[in-house]
Amino acid sequence: SVQKKVVINEVGADVDFRVEGDSDTNLIVTDGANDVVGVGGLNSSYKFNVTGSANIANFQAANTGSVALFVRNTSATGTSAIVQLVGQTGGSNYSTYMNLDLSTANEYFQMVHGGGDQIGVRLANSNGGSGSETGSFYPTFDNKTSCGLGGARWSVIYAGTGSINTSDRNEKEEIED
Repeated sequence: SVQKKVVINEVGADVDFRVEGDSDTNLIVTDGANDVVGVGGLNSSYKFNVTGSANIANFQAANTGSVALFVRNTSATGTSAIVQLVGQTGGSNYSTYMNLDLSTANEYFQMVHGGGDQIGVRLANSNGGSGSETGSFYPTFDNKTSCGLGGARWSVIYAGTGSINTSDRNEKEEIED
């Protein structure tokens, strides 16, 4: 037996389709001429678009290539969200990713590379209140991340204090064996 399906506009004509909700007249809209779908409205610049607020726990957008974009809520309480760009290095499994992670519960924003050493940086906020805010910008793992490279150095570093911690032998006094 052949399984029956509902097909709208099988001949590919310029036919639009719209589903109305209780209070949203454009709950689902399609534009046959531009081959786009909209929820809550339509913008023909994008294949799929949502107009208005949307609460999406997981969203995946993948092209036919080897890179995909995920937007995820990473906690049951909704206090952390990740925008994740993932890529394949071969085969069908995603093996490299870059996370942009916003945690409202822990007051930080971090960027982590998930391939190789899985290094990253974090911008943390103390949330000390108006006038007493402090924060930190630091690597996500201790003693694994360099700031600059031999051929890609920072030109100037500005600091609120004049002291710089260094282990350079030339900066030390009274060195003994």
